[in-house]
Amino acid sequence: MTLYVAINTKIKFTRFWLNSNTTSKSVNTVLPKDLILQEIHHRIKNNLQIIISLMNIELEEGQSINIEEFVKKSQTNIVSIALIHKILSETNDSNRIDFKTYLTELTNNIKAIITISGETLLFKIDTNNIELETKAAINLGLIVNELIMNSYKYAFDNQDEKIITISIYENNGQYEFHYCDNGKGYIVEKKPNTIGMNIIDMLIKQLRGIRISNQDISTHYNFNFPNHLN
Repeated sequence: MTLYVAINTKIKFTRFWLNSNTTSKSVNTVLPKDLILQEIHHRIKNNLQIIISLMNIELEEGQSINIEEFVKKSQTNIVSIALIHKILSETNDSNRIDFKTYLTELTNNIKAIITISGETLLFKIDTNNIELETKAAINLGLIVNELIMNSYKYAFDNQDEKIITISIYENNGQYEFHYCDNGKGYIVEKKPNTIGMNIIDMLIKQLRGIRISNQDISTHYNFNFPNHLN
């Protein structure tokens, strides 16, 4: 079954994302639990709109959409943001996320959603103790989700062992993000534009990031972004 729909929302998404990132001031001090919860509830409302906007972009840009793929993509986008709020509710800092914990939980949840029984999909998480600003973590979570969905759909050809490696390190005031899989690969710059890649580029731009070209055989996606977004 396919679904045909056209909704003009790409500009709305960009505009809303910028507004949602500027209306809530960063909190660099430890706050009482009730104030943290108020901040979390405010961000949940904003981030639900982000999910809706992402779904609408998929519907707008795709001439035909596979319902199963669309539902799984929507599920993983929701999970990527829901986990942020779960972690925030368990900490005294409303503005920073332990990214290794988040990334581990996120990849486990995505794996549970997209794989079938008996299928092997391994994630290798390589990072030191990094605490990211919340809005950076949200962007990276959505980027990771898009990249994993792309790898799962395009990179693996009946491989017995599917491996995805994700690393992020801090170096001289910059974060270095690296993603690769062990599939058949493609050169990012030569791959035709897809909705997912357009969304990734938009999210990287909001991080003030710079994508790094890579000519490896397997799929690599690398970019740098500053460790402070304010």
